Amino acid sequence: MPPIDVRGHSLMYDDTGDGEVVLCIHGFPFNRSMWDEARMALASRYRVLSPDLRGFGESSGSDSWTLDDQANDLIELLDRLGIDRAAVLGLSMGGYIALNLARRYPEHLWAMVLIDTKATADNYEAKQNRLKTAETALREGAAPIAAQMLPKLLSPANADDQRLVERLNSMMLTTNPKTIANAAHAMASRPDSTQYLSTMAMPSLVIVGNDDQITTPHDAHAMVNALPNSSLVTIPAAGHMSVLEQPEIAYGAIRAFLEQAHNA
Repeated sequence: MPPIDVRGHSLMYDDTGDGEVVLCIHGFPFNRSMWDEARMALASRYRVLSPDLRGFGESSGSDSWTLDDQANDLIELLDRLGIDRAAVLGLSMGGYIALNLARRYPEHLWAMVLIDTKATADNYEAKQNRLKTAETALREGAAPIAAQMLPKLLSPANADDQRLVERLNSMMLTTNPKTIANAAHAMASRPDSTQYLSTMAMPSLVIVGNDDQITTPHDAHAMVNALPNSSLVTIPAAGHMSVLEQPEIAYGAIRAFLEQAHNA
């Protein structure tokens, strides 16, 4: 698809299939290509939109932004495409943005899938680490960020999967260092969503890799316990990138959930 101008920025996106809309929000510091399997798994039944967020991938935007800004971009994208409601899938940072949408624009969501993410805000130590990430990216580029993140992303069961490792590295290494810094600051300043979970009435699915050490199964259980209309799927032999590590299991669960939510 050609890029579309959204709030002064050029957003690139993939638009595949027909039917009810599923909006896929990628994680940090990745891009829309992480949803290639989603398009293959879901496009026979749904219209799958997978944008590069502002500043990521092929989308423009080097100025600073907040997660509110990213959420507003996505609502504007839907509006520009004539779409009123979507199911939203968000992984990690994409999950933070999905929660932002569910809190601020619930009327636009018919379902929500939160993948390897959490509702709580960063504690002091995590915020300081974000600021160090931003400083390192601006000073040294994306390479040290990728090297620091990669060992934490995958389950030990998948750490030697060279194709997956190379795919993740490629996405991380091609992310603009200024975007990495902007994202680090935005995530450090995001609010705690826990108090809002009880108001999010749309059908919700929480997915977590059994070996996720960044947003843990404990974090996933906490969200499910607070969301009023939710279920949990734990993916075996998967870490923080569960939909890439075990795509057949993950997307099988997502397809079943979306079908149930759509028919509810």
